[in-house]
Amino acid sequence: LSSGINAEWPLRPGFTVEDIDAVEIVGGSTRIPKCKAIIEEVLHKTCSTTLNADEAAARGCALQCAILSPAFKVRDFAINDIVQSGIKLVWYNPDGTVGGDMEVFAKGHVFPFSKMLTFYRKENLILEASYSTPVQHTQTVIGRFEVGPIKPAEDGSSTKVKVKVKVDIHGILTVESAHTVTKIQVPIEEEKKEEKKEVKKAEKKEGDKMETEEAENGVKEESKPNENEADLKAEKIEKADSDDKMKVENGSDDIISEDKKKPKTKTKTVQNPLEVTISKKGFTAKELQEAVERENAMISTDKLIKDRLMAKNAVEEYVYEMRDKLYSKLENFISESDKDVYLAELSKTENWLYDEGENCQKQVYIDKLAELRKVGDRIMTRYTENEGRQGALNLLGTSLVHVRKVLDLIRNKDEKYDHLSEEDIKTLAEKDAEFQGVFNDFCNKATSQKLDEDPLITVAQINLKKKKVPTATLR
Repeated sequence: LSSGINAEWPLRPGFTVEDIDAVEIVGGSTRIPKCKAIIEEVLHKTCSTTLNADEAAARGCALQCAILSPAFKVRDFAINDIVQSGIKLVWYNPDGTVGGDMEVFAKGHVFPFSKMLTFYRKENLILEASYSTPVQHTQTVIGRFEVGPIKPAEDGSSTKVKVKVKVDIHGILTVESAHTVTKIQVPIEEEKKEEKKEVKKAEKKEGDKMETEEAENGVKEESKPNENEADLKAEKIEKADSDDKMKVENGSDDIISEDKKKPKTKTKTVQNPLEVTISKKGFTAKELQEAVERENAMISTDKLIKDRLMAKNAVEEYVYEMRDKLYSKLENFISESDKDVYLAELSKTENWLYDEGENCQKQVYIDKLAELRKVGDRIMTRYTENEGRQGALNLLGTSLVHVRKVLDLIRNKDEKYDHLSEEDIKTLAEKDAEFQGVFNDFCNKATSQKLDEDPLITVAQINLKKKKVPTATLR
């Protein structure tokens, strides 16, 4: 980093360090003390970190995406990307020797940006793009471009070639287009004739329009035959005098007509597009496929390592969690003898994790956790059943009390239940007696239940009985 930053970059030309009022740094790397120290050393200003480093970078990325997307309309912001390393072009002669070179985009140049370059060639143009200075961990050569087909001009001179070079919005250099520029002589007589025809047509239309308008107004000028004949005679006399004068000057009886004169021409520029063949430095299809396969293999390896570590962490977390709970909320739900044995097993597992179990396979950790859970889950079940048992019994008892109230109303001849037959009432009474017996049994088991023993009845069993309590007739 220190070698890539200096006091002249990335400042614009004519812009000095003294022109900077304040420096605010964002991004995760700004937390590295060395980065902050280098920035302060170069810019001679204390770096401010009042913004959330990660959030500011994320917001900037989101804003740039919105600017680039046609689906969003945002305010105008000036966001300028710059070329990190200078880019130069080298062109070659037909014999393979270097014909010349030039730096097209200097270090710190803003992009996206295009430049039109002019060459004079008699044969195809071969360009090679590369970084002006070596870039660490990167190939110097960016790519090779061949522009053609190019042929010499008609007189054997070099042809003018225009090449458009661009660094696109992604910072990728490419030769966008190319064309030759030639000048040809084009006669202008035909163009003039066409222009005259168009003018005559326009005049005729204009005259017809005027004549129509005059006729509509009841006014129309008529030409005077005598005046027109006099004009025609005068024109013939002038033409005869001119012809005689031409004969005397040339000393010949031949008359030079306009058809024998050399036609006038004008210079016209013609652009002919050329084909650009790109052969960038990079992986071949086979090398690229091999690289993708290596990457996928590394991803798979990373996933295996991650899964293995997560399985190991799960065992470690369970050891710490159960050890803590055995001395708190689970203390009464395991006998002292079983507690000592289980605590010893937890400690043994913890020691194993930092010794023989440091780098075991994922399945080993899964099996170890399952072994610990065989005891731990039984203790947790005792705790959860004890917490929910009384509430479930209360709900079941409430439902049975409601059934008995209905039976009392029926015995008192309540009109609300006159629709029930004797058989329905008998069935309801039998069900009530049956469920009352089950409820009493549940209550007895709950009373005799010891905390450090597995539950005699479960909350699920109680809730299932509650659902079966007859409620259809309770209206």
